[in-house]
Amino acid sequence: MGVGQCDQPAHVAGGLSGTASQFWATGCGAHGTWMPTDDFLRGWRRTGYKSSSQGFPTNDEASTERPLLRLYVDGCDFMREIKDLTSLRRGDHCVIAVKTVRAISPSFDRFTSWLSRYGFCCVYHHFVLLDNVASLDAAGVPRTKDGGLVGVLEYTNTAREATQMVRVMSKFSLAYTVPTALRFLAFHKGQCHVMPLTDYGDMPCFFKLLRNWDEGKREEIALNAEQITKTKQPYNAVMNNCEHCINQVCLGSPTSPQVPM
Repeated sequence: MGVGQCDQPAHVAGGLSGTASQFWATGCGAHGTWMPTDDFLRGWRRTGYKSSSQGFPTNDEASTERPLLRLYVDGCDFMREIKDLTSLRRGDHCVIAVKTVRAISPSFDRFTSWLSRYGFCCVYHHFVLLDNVASLDAAGVPRTKDGGLVGVLEYTNTAREATQMVRVMSKFSLAYTVPTALRFLAFHKGQCHVMPLTDYGDMPCFFKLLRNWDEGKREEIALNAEQITKTKQPYNAVMNNCEHCINQVCLGSPTSPQVPM
């Protein structure tokens, strides 16, 4: 399969559909890096997500607030902004504004999200839902039917996590930092792993590619996602990026229409 560094972080090795207690001992990012999810789970901040149960407009056919269709960059697929998070189901292929410096500043993340809403950002990061979103809790955290965290499969990294990973790989030695950083950039800069959808709570504007998939197809996607996390190939922005990974899982073909852009 054309996928990349797929070691599932230890803090989610048991899956996300249990209690949130596994995240509370340390940060939920790579090697214990503090991430937005940690703020949301502790109730220090609220996500920007909305749901119909909170009195916000939904995405159903009758809603006058239903977002317009947008054509994806491949010229074939249509996508629509998600207004009601509880409309998301396992197997949904979603895209969000590209996020090179995500999780550095909540305000900057929200601004980037706003840009994509109004068409000023047309380069997207891809992920796939691994659970149905049953509800949002008081902090706006997406929950499954049994109260667990909603998981997504993605191929990504953040500057904060990358810094911590280089420190750990170099054994916190300044002498090894530069060669370790170069090795990291060559082979480890992206991680194919399962993370909570909550981590994008500061970027509430994202889109779902509109595909008419039945339950059998969604089950197949879930199985493909489980298998893909067992492979280990280095991330490459041109040959093996997040879009390659998610299209491999959803369509069986590691393609990336964004690369020619």
